Amino acid sequence: MTSFDALGGIGAPATRPQLLGDEPRVREPLPAAGRSFGAALAGALEGVDDLQDEAARKAEALARGEPVQLHDLLISMEESSVAFHLMLEVRNKLLDAWEALNRIPV
Repeated sequence: MTSFDALGGIGAPATRPQLLGDEPRVREPLPAAGRSFGAALAGALEGVDDLQDEAARKAEALARGEPVQLHDLLISMEESSVAFHLMLEVRNKLLDAWEALNRIPV
């Protein structure tokens, strides 16, 4: 009988073991059926804005000489960047879809 449970191979459990300091992530609830697309988009934009504000606050605190963990600042900046680029790509896809709809002959 071959088992590589400790290495995550054959016979390994479906989930990885809980690591020290590893907290399970809580998923956000799905949007309600009555929520409009515009409201969902506005909420996403506010989330991106909040991430950018948090990164800016941490960078300003570092510039003032306040005790700021450098890795926290870098993580906040990267999260902000990824969220912004995702928002930009969603906008581009929406514009492409709108242009495609406008090209349909009526």
